[in-house]
Amino acid sequence: MICLHQSEMTQKLEKVMSSFNIEQDIKDEIKSVMKENSNVESAFISFDTPSKLNQYAIENMGMVEPTEYILNNDQDVKTASMQYIPIIKTIEKLLNHEDVLSYVMNNHKSNDGVLRDICDVTNPIGHAVKKYKIGAFYMLLANLPPKYRSQLHVIQLVAMVEAIHLKTFGFKKVLQPLIQDLKVLENNGIIIHKPEGEISIQGSIIALSGDNLGAHAIGVFVENFTTLRCCRFCFIPRPQLQVCINCENLPLRTREMYDQQVNNCCK
Repeated sequence: MICLHQSEMTQKLEKVMSSFNIEQDIKDEIKSVMKENSNVESAFISFDTPSKLNQYAIENMGMVEPTEYILNNDQDVKTASMQYIPIIKTIEKLLNHEDVLSYVMNNHKSNDGVLRDICDVTNPIGHAVKKYKIGAFYMLLANLPPKYRSQLHVIQLVAMVEAIHLKTFGFKKVLQPLIQDLKVLENNGIIIHKPEGEISIQGSIIALSGDNLGAHAIGVFVENFTTLRCCRFCFIPRPQLQVCINCENLPLRTREMYDQQVNNCCK
């Protein structure tokens, strides 16, 4: 936008100078001044392309680059992929901050939670374009004090994938890179290098949360909430969902009930 504005102003000045019969050497001097970068332009020269911006973020802001994983091996069809941001590298970056490391060490824990969500994304080229769903996975360190856990700057993006690929390939396939990193975190841990020596930290998932759609999808429950008994925790009828405020007396679902229902469906 700045360059376009500068070009337009230069053209207008040329017309004005021509109408006043200004000498050529003066015209050249004015053009030279107009071509000089302003302070605003100079500030953005270091990252005026996406690659420069990414490199700047990696070197100065601790950004962890995403890795693309191909989900299908069939070369005859359109490539299906997902983007994964390695949690090992993310946690290492977080623990390089003294305050975060202090929370982890003082609590003598190194657990991390994973938060899953499904969000609607609208194509920016227009409202008439059909919406498509993106599955997004996030994580946060549960060692942080509760007052920080709901703040956006402590919630880290882990992976993004088109929801249709989750349906096609399943969570086990899509989350394979995350599962591998979690195994490393649980069994081997990560090493944080400090001036006073190395610190070995292990961790695991302590909680999994999400909205109804995400929770039902990852739990392989029915993703249709128009059925009579759509709650995955109890047997409350759908008409009572909006009026029931006390769940103590409701018949709860159990693992045995789920197993029995699955067996009945498989017969």
